[in-house]
Amino acid sequence: MKKVLAWVAAGAMILAIGGCGDDGGGYLQTQKLEVRTTTEPPATTAPTTQSTATNSPTTTVSTKTDSPATTVPIEQPAETNSPESAVPIGQRNAAQKAKEYLNVMPFSHSGLVKQLEYEGFTPDEAVYGADNCGADWYAQAVKAANSYLELMPFSREELIGQLEFEGFTREQAEHGAATAWEGR
Repeated sequence: MKKVLAWVAAGAMILAIGGCGDDGGGYLQTQKLEVRTTTEPPATTAPTTQSTATNSPTTTVSTKTDSPATTVPIEQPAETNSPESAVPIGQRNAAQKAKEYLNVMPFSHSGLVKQLEYEGFTPDEAVYGADNCGADWYAQAVKAANSYLELMPFSREELIGQLEFEGFTREQAEHGAATAWEGR
């Protein structure tokens, strides 16, 4: 509901700004906006397409100027059963935070889960975030290996061990070390 009200408010602002214009006398015509949400259709409406939904809330934005008031109904989006709306907000936020972390530095899956938990996400939310952030864990291992090699010299086995310590699987660590090693 808050998201819908934010969009309605933004739309009202656009209508107010877009509706202001020069009246030819060099003065800008201003408008007062009235926004209300009801389950009943407004008494005065501009022609709109018919909706098959009954008693669904509609928001009307009325613009008032020196001319008679014009009421324009704005249909609110119907509740959808999209996959995103079915995911709890904590899990969606954890996935978003995971993406933000991966844009800054490389993480293993388990390392990212621990970081998200440290940030206050529940274990389930943290796992969901790491599982649904779109990470390529092999690519993350390569980035981490390159970061370690930039800091200090490592033998290949030491680098693999360090990557495993950071939470990468043996296979991911070997891939990361081999790819980073070949690039040097």
